[in-house]
Amino acid sequence: MQIKKKYKILVTGGAGMIGSNLVKKLVLKGYKVYVADNLWRGKKKYLFSKNNKLVIPEKNFYQVDLSQYKNCLKVTNKMDVVVHLADVVAGINYVFSNESFVFNSNILINSNTLKACIANKVKKYIYAGTACSYPKSKQSIINPPPFKEEDVYPAEPESAYGWSKLMGEYEAELAFKEKLID
Repeated sequence: MQIKKKYKILVTGGAGMIGSNLVKKLVLKGYKVYVADNLWRGKKKYLFSKNNKLVIPEKNFYQVDLSQYKNCLKVTNKMDVVVHLADVVAGINYVFSNESFVFNSNILINSNTLKACIANKVKKYIYAGTACSYPKSKQSIINPPPFKEEDVYPAEPESAYGWSKLMGEYEAELAFKEKLID
């Protein structure tokens, strides 16, 4: 996917391990980047360069809870691209001990972010899935062949986290098919 340099890009979960590395790469390539993160697992310090300089301007960082729709509306307003990485995941022990919370939180975060992108007419919506959405039988193979998208069905993720991410992916597919997003 080609993204124009002049586009304003929001990375949800942008202060997390994956998000912060993506933010740094986008900034290095000259994109105007914004970050939305609640800092539950992410850390603002991950967004600092080697010379201890914040890679995005302070005004481009939103510490928000994306399970609240009003916050999603605020951070997606006037954005051209949203890369949606935000979710609740905190290690395997936490996920399996708090499945209802993880599932419900992620469904809210995903749905609210997507709904806000549609309302704000965001040009491009990129949803990040996970290998955890694939059937547990495929995940338990030692050195499995690379997953293909069609391998996700029949659906049987091992955890509520995997189910919530699969539902987020499905919701994005529906919106794309109905031409609500690109």
